[in-house]
Amino acid sequence: MNKNLAESLISPLISLLKQEYKFYEDLKQLLEEERNCIVAMQNEELTNINFRKESLLLNILEVKKEREDITLKISEFLNVNDDTITLTFLSQTFPEYSKIFNEFKDKFKKIAEKIKSLNDINKHILNSSLNFIKSSLNIIYQNSDKAVYTNYGKVYVNKHYIAKSSYNNRI
Repeated sequence: MNKNLAESLISPLISLLKQEYKFYEDLKQLLEEERNCIVAMQNEELTNINFRKESLLLNILEVKKEREDITLKISEFLNVNDDTITLTFLSQTFPEYSKIFNEFKDKFKKIAEKIKSLNDINKHILNSSLNFIKSSLNIIYQNSDKAVYTNYGKVYVNKHYIAKSSYNNRI
């Protein structure tokens, strides 16, 4: 292998990094849409978003695999361990691409932080919703032996039935 071959690997790597970053931007957008759907209780749209996220994550894994293949070839060319190939290492090893690799490093760091933040927010909203549902169910089950109206408008009291929430044992 020669230096031209190594440089021929850098161009496809940069292309994959651009594609991967675009996928992460799309994921960030989906997480923002997901948050809005959770708050608005749009279950059908939330299901659609989950399918889109799954598809996007498969695309990310595919690009990641291609990127790892290229970095393995670069590591073989440079005779270093493939774990050594990071954006910082590439920036230092190929100074003519230093600016591009440093930009990607910053962009990936920022998008990763944003995605983590959005995931944390969505998780918190879902946990709050789940706790509200559990509380509501507990209230309903605690009052299940009280008087209720029948279909005929008469009051019926079930003194023998004591409902227990199956959710309390699972959650």
